[in-house]
Amino acid sequence: MAKCQFMENCPFFNAEEITGLHNLTTFFKEMFCLDDFSHCSRYKIATTLGREYVPRLMTPEQGQWADQIITDYRQNHENMQDESQ
Repeated sequence: MAKCQFMENCPFFNAEEITGLHNLTTFFKEMFCLDDFSHCSRYKIATTLGREYVPRLMTPEQGQWADQIITDYRQNHENMQDESQ
């Protein structure tokens, strides 16, 4: 079974606010960190923009938020490139 490369050191699962929620973290790990982790919002941002762009407490199922972060980054990056030309 494949495992997400970020799972062991994922700030979400290691956050003090989350570590005591064993049932929730187990559910998220089974749904998003094993086998098909491409649907994980955290994985999507980390592999698209970099881990530093992932909000610390973003949950794996917050795909719309992840899409918005990526869209905003790309728009801001394009605007910066246009201004420098």
